[in-house]
Amino acid sequence: MAGIDITNRDSLHRVLEDEASMAFPFAPSSFLPTGKSEPANLADRSGAPPAYRETFASMALILEALGAPEAGQVALARALDQGADLAAAALDLGIAFAQGGCPSAAASLFRRVILLLPAHAEAHARLGEALAAQRRPEESLEALENARRLDPLRAATHLSVIPVLNELGRGETAEAYCREAVGLLPRHVGLRCALAHLLLNRGRAGEAAELFEQARALEPRAVEAHHGLVAALQALHLPALAARALVRFSHILTDAGDAAAAALALRRAAALDPALDACAA
Repeated sequence: MAGIDITNRDSLHRVLEDEASMAFPFAPSSFLPTGKSEPANLADRSGAPPAYRETFASMALILEALGAPEAGQVALARALDQGADLAAAALDLGIAFAQGGCPSAAASLFRRVILLLPAHAEAHARLGEALAAQRRPEESLEALENARRLDPLRAATHLSVIPVLNELGRGETAEAYCREAVGLLPRHVGLRCALAHLLLNRGRAGEAAELFEQARALEPRAVEAHHGLVAALQALHLPALAARALVRFSHILTDAGDAAAAALALRRAAALDPALDACAA
């Protein structure tokens, strides 16, 4: 399923044909939903070997996305008969829809996973993200809270909650939530940076700089931590310290073999503090 353009109907048709050729190597392609044949023809094909059972699930979901629910239901029934993991197929396709910019279709698929597996934390979280992409923050927050209750240590869920709370105008709640998440996962650089960004945006650059420094200590190559620290130091009107931070970051980039990014960091440092000696820093 990787690499398909789910926003393109022809692309989905091509994927469906590929899936069908795998599941039905002995069947003609006349059963495809072109309008020239009945979707029910799917039911007339003999069962595929167990190795192809996941293909039935993928076919069912693609057929529904193409607006052929009857054909999809037939393939779905066959998938279930073959013991396919429909929840896994729905989750994968939902993620593909979300990444392809189709959050409504993605949300529908994540809801299907939840119907099959109500305690599936990732499905709840991804539903929340899909709803957030549709600018439905209240519903998004409810789904994300469900995900958090099911798996409080899933960092991606916490990172998704914070912008939703901000969109709802609940900045103080977002800060408290983020601090709680950092307490649960103290070594997670992304969460620490998220709290720092939140504080920086609320005019508390000193606290933000401290958090970015902590994140940088946890993961010296964390780009977000370095950029955030520079932004916080600039907000504190400390250009010389910001320049030194950029020079330190350039050394890390050089060690990592990213000469172009290192050179860019040095140029930024020189712009902030023309008198800076990059070697001494």
